[in-house]
Amino acid sequence: NRVGDIESRNGQIRLGDENTCGTLTSRNGSITVGLASLVDGNVGTRNGAINLQDQVAVTGRVSTRNGAINLSPGAEVAGTASTRNGRIELNNATVIGGLNTRFGDFQRRSWIDGDEFRLETSIRLPRQRIQPEDYPDFRAWTRRVEESGDLWLGIVLPQGSANLVDGPVEAVDG
Repeated sequence: NRVGDIESRNGQIRLGDENTCGTLTSRNGSITVGLASLVDGNVGTRNGAINLQDQVAVTGRVSTRNGAINLSPGAEVAGTASTRNGRIELNNATVIGGLNTRFGDFQRRSWIDGDEFRLETSIRLPRQRIQPEDYPDFRAWTRRVEESGDLWLGIVLPQGSANLVDGPVEAVDG
């Protein structure tokens, strides 16, 4: 099923399994996107949690000011995932654009340049000190940054090819 943009001022939004929609926006409610659904836009709430179930794809960003973001395995967000006062749980999901939280920002960008694959990452840590009561959340954030920085490449060989390259393979820094 396909629906357009969905907006709620004070209620919860729940998109059922295997649906396609535009942007999902809730001012004061949580947003849940069902199994194997596509959000062709952004998912955002000011005061609520966001839950993306297995195999959900979001073409835009996912953001909440005062809530948690929970991404199930197989979920993919093309933009950034950001929260000001909550937590982001990746659970082996993919966030292509980066992570933005109260502790800092992590961004990743990749592209093909001729016959080279390029990857650029940046981390911004504006806070000089982390308070002891914030240590568990900060450690969890650094773990999520590390997880989201994982890079997986799939290489498809032309039919009948026995070798990928003709000669030695070397890693090149820079």
